[in-house]
Amino acid sequence: MKYNTIFRLKRKNGNSASTPQEILEEVSAFYEKLNKEDKPDQHVKDLSGNFFSNLEIPQIKESEKTFCDEELKEDEVLAALKLMKNKSSPDIDGIPTSFINFFGPN
Repeated sequence: MKYNTIFRLKRKNGNSASTPQEILEEVSAFYEKLNKEDKPDQHVKDLSGNFFSNLEIPQIKESEKTFCDEELKEDEVLAALKLMKNKSSPDIDGIPTSFINFFGPN
């Protein structure tokens, strides 16, 4: 069985947070501290700099960028939905394309 709940959280001092309030406070404190840090750890910075400097990342042409930046047109979206399998879902809401195609604009 898959759980999406944190039942216990180990703190830096070795103690455990086990009540929902304690866990919430610990998680909140962690992310608050994380978001306040202006400079990343130098070690992480060095590693990421070395990693990214050795990558050859292809660039798209200006015409491709312009095309990608254009607004989506309703007929393009509807055509793409009709090409999808009926039991697939184009979004995280889980609504299948068969439902969208049936109740959507014709």
